[in-house]
Amino acid sequence: MNIFTFYDATFGEMGKGFAKLERVLNTLEGSKAIVYYCGHGTNDEKSGSAFLIPVDGDGKTASLGYNLNQVYKRFASTRATSVTYFMDACFSGAGRSGDMLVAARGTARAPKEETLEGKTIVFSATSSDETAMAYNEKQHGLFTYYLLKKLQETQGNVTYEELSNYISSNVVRVAELVNDKPQHTTTATSPEAMDSWKAMKLK
Repeated sequence: MNIFTFYDATFGEMGKGFAKLERVLNTLEGSKAIVYYCGHGTNDEKSGSAFLIPVDGDGKTASLGYNLNQVYKRFASTRATSVTYFMDACFSGAGRSGDMLVAARGTARAPKEETLEGKTIVFSATSSDETAMAYNEKQHGLFTYYLLKKLQETQGNVTYEELSNYISSNVVRVAELVNDKPQHTTTATSPEAMDSWKAMKLK
């Protein structure tokens, strides 16, 4: 198992990380990748495309981040047998506190639905124009807290369907009771993974 970790990554550091993972997936035959991202996202106001925002980026200028659809395509074209993403971020232009990262945009806007290729599975903290909220009591993002809780309880021996259902039911409940704001997680798959993702496991 190879683990690459980047904290508070700049645009350049994120680029180096993507390039390194791409090289590894093309070098190791039969490998699978798990990509976890916790941070800010936004979408381009003209195209609606979702972007990851590095720490030196700007929510007002999507091009200072990484186009999420291009990231998905990049890793889908490697030799990896599957790529799983856990995205604790929203791409509506809002931050965890509910404030707008894009000051000129008065309301959150739903990003354009991304195209998934290869054998790709994406667990997302939100749907549509919602905000990926924090779980302040637990000092985690709400999505991340229940993701880690289930993985700890099962030591990773849990199917993707069970994991998806567990995260979804708990996030919906706590978002309403604690944060007083709706948050619905989503799980999306590429056509190639549509029939197999539910039985897949991290281990």
